[in-house]
Amino acid sequence: MTTITRTIVLGPNHRDTQEVITGPRMVLEQHRFNPADYNLAIAQAELARGIANEANGSGTKGFYPAFDEVKDFPQTHLLEEQLQAGLLYGCDVGISFIRLCLAAKKAFFGNLHEDIQYVARHYGRRGTFREEGTGREITRYLINLHPSEPRWLQFIDESPEELSRRGIDHTTLRPDSVSSDDAACSNVSPHPEVSTRIVAIPPMGDGRLSVLKFWSSRVIHAGMTGTGGHFMVAAARYDDPSSSL
Repeated sequence: MTTITRTIVLGPNHRDTQEVITGPRMVLEQHRFNPADYNLAIAQAELARGIANEANGSGTKGFYPAFDEVKDFPQTHLLEEQLQAGLLYGCDVGISFIRLCLAAKKAFFGNLHEDIQYVARHYGRRGTFREEGTGREITRYLINLHPSEPRWLQFIDESPEELSRRGIDHTTLRPDSVSSDDAACSNVSPHPEVSTRIVAIPPMGDGRLSVLKFWSSRVIHAGMTGTGGHFMVAAARYDDPSSSL
């Protein structure tokens, strides 16, 4: 596993370190962050009310700027605007969702997958952005806003093409056997011939905020949630494959 540390600048007056944890396709950053500058608690309470109002719901509520009306999520929309103007300033990304989960019953919400498109409010536009066949990659940002719970991502080192050459259909790989109780320590491979790894995105604290950046169009992945739930942001942009994270 390649690990290097380098200095970066993200946005105005931000200078931080980042670690490349799996070659050029995945980077875990930690940024100086003052929670008082952001509408975190009020947005979280707004999403929690949405969860409480859903009978027999999933325990999860998200604000999806490309689709949801601002009037239905005014406080979470304010947090979206603050993140775009602050932490994500100059990154050229659109926020796909801000999501709260209070009670996860399963660690995984979906199959291991790679992204072929993303959904966001981007450059003043709302909707789904699809650029298949253009040779561009999707860079995904996963931001952990939870004060005490890590957010995990399981991923496969092999690319979709490498698995296909071995006759493995990665779209069917779903490790349903993992419960949220096991999320912190379980790395259950969904296929006997496929090895997976788990990276933890640390919780917010000590004036630092963790952001996992990776090429979600090249890295087969699935988010994992522990029993403590999650409070997170996902954002994305298109990148040239010759660029570095």
